[in-house]
Amino acid sequence: MRAFPVRHNAEMTAPAVTLPEPPVPGFPSRFGRNEESALLDLIASGSLVARRWRAAGPPRFMAGVAVFCASLTGFDRAAYLRLAEAIDPGATELERFDEWLRRTPVSAPRFAPMLRRRIAERA
Repeated sequence: MRAFPVRHNAEMTAPAVTLPEPPVPGFPSRFGRNEESALLDLIASGSLVARRWRAAGPPRFMAGVAVFCASLTGFDRAAYLRLAEAIDPGATELERFDEWLRRTPVSAPRFAPMLRRRIAERA
């Protein structure tokens, strides 16, 4: 988010108006609670069908999510890496995943526990 200072009584004050950053190519233009919940549901479903994952969001973003899942304990690492490559070839390259980590709206420390809870709810 970009913040712009607002003039108040002819003085500059702390940022009061926050505008969203321009969309990042390959990533969702919006990622709120509804989108986050839908993503959690997809992963918790256990589906590794690339078509379903592609339909859930931009390929670069969704492939990064698959690589992220591959790094989690209890997930089939090889299967999620194959899924990532099927969604967006090259997604498993270190530089690409580093870029995903820098740009993703997914907060890994927050998302992983939420995902584990969602999976437990489905069990």
